[in-house]
Amino acid sequence: MSLRDSDGSVYRPPSGAPGAIIIGVVLGSFLYGVTSQQVIFYFTNFSRDSLVIRLWVVALWILDTTTTALEVCVVYQFYVRRYGESDRSPFDHCIAAVLTGATIFLVQAFFVFRIRQLRKTVFPASRFTNAMFAFFSILALFALATSIQLTYYDLRDPNSQFRRPIYISNISIGTGLDVFITIAMVLLLHQHINEFAGNRNPIEQLIFFFITRGIILTLAQVLQVTLTYAAPGNSWFAVFTCISKVYANSALVTLNNRERLERQSTGRSMDDGYACDDSVELVPSFDLTTSTLPRDGPSSVSL
Repeated sequence: MSLRDSDGSVYRPPSGAPGAIIIGVVLGSFLYGVTSQQVIFYFTNFSRDSLVIRLWVVALWILDTTTTALEVCVVYQFYVRRYGESDRSPFDHCIAAVLTGATIFLVQAFFVFRIRQLRKTVFPASRFTNAMFAFFSILALFALATSIQLTYYDLRDPNSQFRRPIYISNISIGTGLDVFITIAMVLLLHQHINEFAGNRNPIEQLIFFFITRGIILTLAQVLQVTLTYAAPGNSWFAVFTCISKVYANSALVTLNNRERLERQSTGRSMDDGYACDDSVELVPSFDLTTSTLPRDGPSSVSL
C-alpha cells in the first residue's frame, strides 16, 4: 500500500481541504466497528475453535485496531496539532500502510491454506495442489514484501525512481492473487453444487459470496490506483482507509456464517443455538477451520 501523490512525493494534504481524508477515516472507523462486532460474535459462539484460528482472529483484530488508530492520528496531526505546517512526518501514514499490507497478507494466507486443505481432500492424488499452494504463497509473500519496501522508501527515500513500479507491482500481485483465490474457491465449491436442492442451496450462496468478494476487492484495488495517479488531490485516501477492513471482514464473515450454512444443509432450526465446540458441522464443500471435505453425498463435515 502507498501514501503518495502521483509525482512520487510524500503526500501532505492541504490544511483547508480535508476532503477525502475525513471521509476516509469516518468510513474506516465505521468498518472497524463492523470488524469488532464480527470478532465479538466469533468468540461468543466459536470459542472452542482451534487455537491457531483463534490466534489468527486476534491478530487480525489487533492489526485492524492499530491501523484505525493511526488513521485517526493522521487527521489529528494534519488538522489539529500541526495545522498549516509544511514539514510533517509521514510516519503515521507509512506504518498504517504496512499494517494494511500485513492484514491483506493474513487474509490471503488464510484462504490459500484452506484451498490447499480442501483440494487435498477432493483431489488427494493431484500433484497440482502443492504447486498451486506454492504459487499462491509466493504471490502473497511478494505482496507483503513490496508493502514493506514501499514503507522503507516512504521513510528513507521518498523520491526514489523505484517507488512507482513497486507500488504498481504490489497492487497488481495482490489483485491477481485475489482473482486466483476466487476462481479456485468457486471451482472447489462447484464440485458439490448438485448435492443440495431447493432455492436456498448453501453451495450457491457460497459461490455468490466468493464471486462478490473477488469483485469488490479487485475494484477497490483498481480504484485506489486510479485515484492515486489520475485524480487530483487526496481522493485515494477514502479507499485506502477501507481496504484492510474489507479484507478482514470478508474472512470473518466466512467463519461466523458456518452455523447458518450448516443449518440450511441439514434442515436444523435457527433456534437450535450454536454448537460452539470442536465438532461443529458444516456443508461438505466449505469449512475454513478444517481440512475435512467429503467427496460423496451431502453429509456435513466435522471440524
